[in-house]
Amino acid sequence: MDYVLGALAKSQCNDEKLALGTIWKALDDPKRNSRFIDMILAGAEQADGRVTMPLPVSGHEVATYADYLAKGQYFKRYKKPISPSQYVVTFEVVGKLVFSDLLNSYKARHGTTPFEDLKSNPYTEVIADSECLIWSKNNRNMFIFHSGFALITKLMNNTKRNVARRRACLLELDGGHT
Repeated sequence: MDYVLGALAKSQCNDEKLALGTIWKALDDPKRNSRFIDMILAGAEQADGRVTMPLPVSGHEVATYADYLAKGQYFKRYKKPISPSQYVVTFEVVGKLVFSDLLNSYKARHGTTPFEDLKSNPYTEVIADSECLIWSKNNRNMFIFHSGFALITKLMNNTKRNVARRRACLLELDGGHT
């Protein structure tokens, strides 16, 4: 999952050389290329000229990864494992289309990029020279990969309503495009 989401994030970054190199490498990997081939073949050009493609992962796979990341942040903060009977993880995936709009409006308003400002936020951890930014406060986390793809997680009390919210996250992702 790290490889697939990492490749997806790099393929959406602003560095064209990195983006194209990542796609070619993913397509050249016989163990993993079917996900990326299916993603490219299912791509669709939108009326405004943008191309959207389905995520090369299922909602269940992203949910499992969101659980892993959220549980890791919980452990880092509280020094104990999370109790699955107490919490459920909801999640949201944010792709390049959303980030493009955010970047433009933020830069117009503040004169800087949100990613640069986020690096100086006390709740943010910068990993591997900004390959990943992790913003974590209370039971909310935002994992931003290569400034082009994010996974937002939230630990919520394990109630029927919140379990339904998690299920809605899965359903939305399985039918969505990046």
